[in-house]
Amino acid sequence: WLKPHIEAQEADIPDLSLSTIFAFSLLSAKMAFSYSPQFFTNFPKYHAPHLKPGEELKDPIDDLKPKCMTSCSAWLSEYNECVARISIRTDGKGNCKGQYEELAQCQDHCIAHEIFGHLK
Repeated sequence: WLKPHIEAQEADIPDLSLSTIFAFSLLSAKMAFSYSPQFFTNFPKYHAPHLKPGEELKDPIDDLKPKCMTSCSAWLSEYNECVARISIRTDGKGNCKGQYEELAQCQDHCIAHEIFGHLK
């Protein structure tokens, strides 16, 4: 009972020759956005910072961390007090993760405000 139905569907499909398929593929290729490797040549080239021979690039964060740690002295003392309390305990419980995160957040906040003044 299914065979006549399939034959009817196959009769509706046109017989495409190879030349018809090739012409259709050329037409669709012209309509589509073509990839061009020339697209990426227009971007500016990266140039490394100009350094004298033997000179290394210095990270400005290394200079800012101690300066910002002084402005976060309240969080630093709270973290140090927590470390002292935890080191006294003998049961191995507790940590100073919260105090450390507050200290790191304070330092990062300070560095974020200062860093762009040091960039060239």
